[in-house]
Amino acid sequence: MINLVTGWVQSPSSNHGVEFCGQTAGNPAYSLVCHASGTGYSPKLSVTYAVPKDGSPPVVQWVHDDGDWTASTSELHATWSVEEPQSCVTAQQYAIGTSAGGTDVVGWTSVDRAATEVTKTGLSLSIGVTYYFSVKAKNPLDPWSSVVSSDGITVDTTPPSAPVVDDGAIYTTDKTQLHATWTAATDPQSGVVEYVVAVGTSPTVPPDEELTIPWTSTGTLTFYDVVGLNLSPSTYYFYVKAKNGAGLWSPPGVSDGIVVGTELDFFSGHVHYCQ
Repeated sequence: MINLVTGWVQSPSSNHGVEFCGQTAGNPAYSLVCHASGTGYSPKLSVTYAVPKDGSPPVVQWVHDDGDWTASTSELHATWSVEEPQSCVTAQQYAIGTSAGGTDVVGWTSVDRAATEVTKTGLSLSIGVTYYFSVKAKNPLDPWSSVVSSDGITVDTTPPSAPVVDDGAIYTTDKTQLHATWTAATDPQSGVVEYVVAVGTSPTVPPDEELTIPWTSTGTLTFYDVVGLNLSPSTYYFYVKAKNGAGLWSPPGVSDGIVVGTELDFFSGHVHYCQ
C-alpha cells in the first residue's frame, strides 16, 4: 500500500489516461506520479515513475494582463505560465492590487491548479489608476512559489477629441484624386494610437455601405491622399476618427466638403460650388 502525506491530485500533464501526483509518507523526498487505467469503480492504479524531491516550489514564468490600457471599469483579465518539471502543481492563486504584488483590490483567490488565465468581473475600477495581477503556485510539499506580477494596466474611459478635418479646397476639376489633412486629436491619458479616414457624399457620416471610400487606417499620420479615382460630379466629405490606447474611438471629424466636377459640369449646373 502507498501511504501518502498528501492526497492524490490529478496531473494536467498526461496525454493518455489519467495521472495523479502525490508524496509518499515513507520517503517524502520523492514525488510519485501514478497512472489509473480501467473503467468503472475499480480502476487499476500503478506507479509509473518517481522523481526526487529537490525542495523547489513551482516557478511562475510570467503574468500578462491585456496591455497598457483598458476601457473597462468592471473587468480585468490575465494569463500566466507556471513551470513544475519534477512533480505537479497542486494549487494556484491570483490577486489584484494597485501595486505589484498588491492585494488591495482582490485578495489571494484560488483557481483550478491547471488554469492559465482568469477574468475577474464585478470590479469597481478607478479612471487613471493602474492595476496589477499577481500569481503564485505550489506543489505537494513545497511552500508557495515566489509571487510574479504583471506590468500593470491602467483604466481610461474617455475617448480622444474629434479631429478637425480640412479637405483642401472648395472645388476641383480633378476627378482622380482627393487629399485631406486634420489636426491631431488629443487624449491626455492613453494617447492617440490610430486614425481612420473615409469619404462620402453626405455632410454627416453615412452607413458603411454608402461610403465612396471605406474606412482606412492611416496609422498616426494626420493626412490622407488617395489617387486613381473616377469620381462622379458631387460634393465629397472626409470623415476622420481617432482611437486611443484603451481602444476608444473619438466622435468623427467631418470636412466642409469639396465639389468635384469638370468645368462643363459647373457651367451646366450639374454641380454647385458656392459654400
